[in-house]
Amino acid sequence: MVFKLSIGLKDNTKILCIFCPKSPEDRRRCAVCSDVASGYHYGVWSCEGCKAFFKRSIQGTNEYICPATNTCTIDKHRRKSCQACRLRRCYEVGMTKGTTRREGKYRRKAVSVCKITSTSSAAANNGN
Repeated sequence: MVFKLSIGLKDNTKILCIFCPKSPEDRRRCAVCSDVASGYHYGVWSCEGCKAFFKRSIQGTNEYICPATNTCTIDKHRRKSCQACRLRRCYEVGMTKGTTRREGKYRRKAVSVCKITSTSSAAANNGN
């Protein structure tokens, strides 16, 4: 999907902006579960689910125990099955408590390309 916007300026210059949302293959992936990342959280690219899970884990006094062999697969579909292995995976990929930044500060918007065309200069050149 492409959005076009034409803006007329005082000097009869027109700006045509084309906004192209990022394609799905360009999106970053969560380092923990490989879901689509929502941003850079706690030092790694992560999804909202893993960000919130890590936040709850470091704020509380939770002690998670793996019911299996501490080698559970953590992916988009099985990330909720073992909290102990999910937290271990968070630390393995580099999530740390001290690497936070304010939400929204670094969010990217749609990629845009702007072309500037002048309608007044063409008319002035034709009159000479």
